[in-house]
Formats: sequence, C-alpha cells, structure tokens
Amino acid sequence: MSDSGHLPSESDGTASGLPRIQDFVARNVTFPAYCRTTSFDRATRDFQVEIRRIEELCGMFSPDDFVRRVTIPPMLGLEDDERDWSAAMVVEHVVLVGESIGGTLVFLSRGQTPPAAFDRKAMRPRGARGVETVSALRALARDYPRLVQTELGPTTGGVCPHPLFGDLDLHRWHCLSVAHLRVHRRQLHEIRRRITAGARTGGLLGVLLPTATPDLDPQT
Repeated sequence: MSDSGHLPSESDGTASGLPRIQDFVARNVTFPAYCRTTSFDRATRDFQVEIRRIEELCGMFSPDDFVRRVTIPPMLGLEDDERDWSAAMVVEHVVLVGESIGGTLVFLSRGQTPPAAFDRKAMRPRGARGVETVSALRALARDYPRLVQTELGPTTGGVCPHPLFGDLDLHRWHCLSVAHLRVHRRQLHEIRRRITAGARTGGLLGVLLPTATPDLDPQT
C-alpha cells in the first residue's frame, strides 16, 4: 500500500489507456448500452446517486488515510496510471472531470463547439488538500445537477470528441459523467478496503487481497 515505482506518474499526463479487452468492452458494449437505455433525466438522477455515494465514502477515511496513496489491482474502467492514487487524488480528479463535462454540455446545448478538446493532462490531480478536495466535491454535487436542469440551451445536436469514446453528443457526454463517477467510486471503495484490511493485519493482508469484484462493493 505504498507508492508503486512501476506505474506512470500522475503528473506526466501520458495516457496508458485501458487494457485491450476492457477498451473494447467499454467502447462497444457497456457505455453504449448505458447511453441507449438511460434518458437524460435518469442520467441526472444517477449522477446524484453516485456522487452522494462518493461523499459517503469520503467520510469513512481518516484525514491521514484520505491522502495515503494505495496501489490497487487492475479494475474495470480504470487506467493503469490511476491505480496508485490516494482517495484525495481520486476525488480531485472526479471534480476536474465533472466540471469539464459540465462546461462541454453548456457549449453543446447552445450549438457551439467547446474551445478546447477534452484534455486528459488537465484532468490529472494537482495536489489539493483534503478539506479543499471534499469542499470541491460538494460544490460539484450541488452545481452539476443544477446546471443540467436549468442552464442548458435548447440544442441537442453537435458533438465533441472524447479520447476514448470518440465523438459524443450532449446526451452521451452526460451519461459519461455517470459512468466516470461509477469507476472512481469503486476505486475509492477498494482503496478503503485495502487500508482497513492492512490496519487489521499489520499491512500484510492489504497486499495479499484479491482483485476487487463487484460482489465486494455493496453499492455496485
């Protein structure tokens, strides 16, 4: 449960990408299926549920554990260079992505092209402190639903490229905000699980724990 020397640095901005099979499944199965079966309003409700769960998970960390970097095994939807983050880094990333998607929705809803493509490097954690990070998460939980419910224009056409999923329209960008929260909520759950197990066993069990599965997350 320490920094991993073999994983890419979170500050280098390079994209390690998803493993090939995960990449295929995400592009062609899971994400398209969620978009097809989820209305815009349902995605808003799903966003609120997921971010509330993340807030609850944050409250389960001690201040020291919240900023402790923990290396977890490969997880569905999680890129390799995100696997050695602390909970604080995860939450900071969640906020940066959520704010970026919100801005993208505003431009698309007004028939405009966002001034810059989705920038993976700009979404990397920047080292915000614990209290600052949680405050930003609460602001996102308040502001994002309000934005999609009251501040979007009437246009539903137009697309903006995403580095993994290609050209996405307004509805799919909104669905992506939910899918992204789910990946990192599971990551937070696994980080806490490993910290808790390590504390009970002097650190050994945290290293030996199996790869996380949905069964281990009661809120999957």
